[in-house]
Amino acid sequence: MIFVICLLLVFRLLGDSTTTQAKFTSNPDSKQVEDLIEDLRGEDTHAREIVIVRSESMTVDDPEFRGFVEDLTAEIETLVPAIIQPETIVSFYRVGDPSLVSKDRRTTIIPLRMSGDLEAAEDNIEEFRNLVKGFPIPDSFRVLQVGFGSVAFETNEQSQEDLVRGESIGILIALVILALVFGALVAALMPILIAVLSIVIALGIAALIGQIWQLSSS
Repeated sequence: MIFVICLLLVFRLLGDSTTTQAKFTSNPDSKQVEDLIEDLRGEDTHAREIVIVRSESMTVDDPEFRGFVEDLTAEIETLVPAIIQPETIVSFYRVGDPSLVSKDRRTTIIPLRMSGDLEAAEDNIEEFRNLVKGFPIPDSFRVLQVGFGSVAFETNEQSQEDLVRGESIGILIALVILALVFGALVAALMPILIAVLSIVIALGIAALIGQIWQLSSS
């Protein structure tokens, strides 16, 4: 009964109890500089994202390059205002700022700001990334994305993949060793079964605690 209750808690509550957002427990120099930059700019730098467009065969002066960037920018604007803040999407073709173009003129960036704070950006970043990845990209272009939300998303995805890979290999090795030690498969499965029960119960308790204090999933 306890196992079933904890399993339900994990599926229903654990996702809302965890976050990939990292917070300093002290106030190091890097955090002070970050806060100073935000105070001077009057905005939260955590919500910033940058879409990078690169071509090895064309420059930003080519009509095809411009057409692709403008079409991609228009597609990104469909996420305004729920996911991306209005009037924060900037491109070289709109403002003519040379700092948005690389020295060889084969790369340009589209800076923008996600709506809400960093936690909201992390919640919405997957939809934004899926939109960019789903956009038709010719072979002559590469489109990349970077920002606090993207880094948190990628870190979380990689951590989960590594965890699943590590646990699957570890369980198989442990099962073989236990089978050799105990001489019977059923006896070898008992420690693993107990371990699974313990993990589920621990996660269920963590899900309850997370309703009061948010926990880190990374």
